[in-house]
Amino acid sequence: LVPLDSLSPPAGGTGDWDVGLFEGFALLWMPGASDFYRRMNMGFKRLRKVISRWVGFALLVAVALLAAGCGKDGGQGAAQGAVIATDGQVLGEGGKAFSLTVADLDGNEIHAEIHTDEETVGDALEALGVIAGEDSPTGIYVKSVNGITADYDKDGSYWAFYVDGEYAQTGVGSTPAEDGGDYAFRAEKA
Repeated sequence: LVPLDSLSPPAGGTGDWDVGLFEGFALLWMPGASDFYRRMNMGFKRLRKVISRWVGFALLVAVALLAAGCGKDGGQGAAQGAVIATDGQVLGEGGKAFSLTVADLDGNEIHAEIHTDEETVGDALEALGVIAGEDSPTGIYVKSVNGITADYDKDGSYWAFYVDGEYAQTGVGSTPAEDGGDYAFRAEKA
């Protein structure tokens, strides 16, 4: 690096060396160095272009995955599905019909008639979005029924499943959906 004001032409005045400017300083190169510098600079420009395209592509993929993930419920089922709004409401379609009672912790009950072609009560209610929960080794662990969540970790409450008025001996996911059956979910505390 040489300050600009101290720059003088080479002896002979033919310009045996190249000069490039860099923030008020002259860069001195040997003959042909400017071609090398230009080629190297073009290589860096291409490299920056390639890198920026890959970064842009990676950001696009990340945004797409994030957007796709926002529609997922993390194995929670259809928590915002059908909610039994009125007592005696009929939900679903199919060849089998059974009754469902939902009772919250305050004892408020609501009754519905469920129509389905699903094999199990759990499959029928999940398909309609009436229940939601997490998959477990023994089937679905129901955390939400009719839009009401029971959180055992928070307050010791859970959803108890009943068949024909008796505490169920099988989980909702393995209980056959029988035509004319009577099933209930009751929020209880441990």
